[in-house]
Amino acid sequence: MGSNRLSSASRDRLSTRIVHGPILKSQFVRAMDWIAKINPDLSYALRSGFRGMAFRFRSSIGPPPVRLRDDIGTYSHLFARASQNFSEVLTPYQSEIRWPRGRIFNNLFESVDAELYYSMIRFFRTARIIEVGSGNSTWFAVDALRENGKGTIISIDPKPRIALPRRVQVLKQPVEEVDLSIFHKLAANDILFVDASHTDQEARYATDCIYPLLEPGVLIHHHDISFPYLAFASVVRDLGESSEEAVILNFLASQREAYEIFTASAFVGYEDPVMVGRLVPSSRYARRSNQSSLWISKLPRPS
Repeated sequence: MGSNRLSSASRDRLSTRIVHGPILKSQFVRAMDWIAKINPDLSYALRSGFRGMAFRFRSSIGPPPVRLRDDIGTYSHLFARASQNFSEVLTPYQSEIRWPRGRIFNNLFESVDAELYYSMIRFFRTARIIEVGSGNSTWFAVDALRENGKGTIISIDPKPRIALPRRVQVLKQPVEEVDLSIFHKLAANDILFVDASHTDQEARYATDCIYPLLEPGVLIHHHDISFPYLAFASVVRDLGESSEEAVILNFLASQREAYEIFTASAFVGYEDPVMVGRLVPSSRYARRSNQSSLWISKLPRPS
């Protein structure tokens, strides 16, 4: 009985081999890169379609348990409005989000974080986005800007991992080499989106050199901020205990008059998981808990 059915673990391994098997993956990536030179949209659609085909083989086993940090009380007061703002931003745009599973489950920037990014752009009617690091997030942002009827994206990425939409201006250089005057272009409700190396050096460069140039009302995003958890299983293999998180949290704790946490998907998932499941139905399939977007707002200068 059941001899012809794959176990959850076998399905998981099969899904991984279908999408990430070394020989098939290298051939597929080469083909997609070639197609992207002609038509980036077609290349991205094929990538998403292939992932969608593999989705049915995903394991039904839930994500491994994650441990809470010992210092939750040190920083939790910074997240006082995170859940309320999360609800206010996502609620109006639930009916707009109908992405196929192959898009929204990409193992990098998916489900809760993808829908939150889209909704932030729609809610604030963002006109300009500067991304430090690009990829699947860029495609979700383009969808939101298209719905807004306006908007531009500049992507700072020395080596984009996938082809980007044609409307995106790509600066193929490290953020430290970019002329800082570019950040003066961001106005209130615009977005600085950071998802790059996750090092403490890059985080300090952002807080020391870029943040001060931003106008009040600019929204700032950092990815892979897993507070109040130690780390998520999906990122710990790649990042360890990301030092970026320590730099950002300590900075925000010391600069409460200038910056505030607007929302944070990991913290909201901890504080009100039922609400997250209701507002983001795709989250129930997110076996590896990727929700780790931190959103910050720069406050008006004291008068």
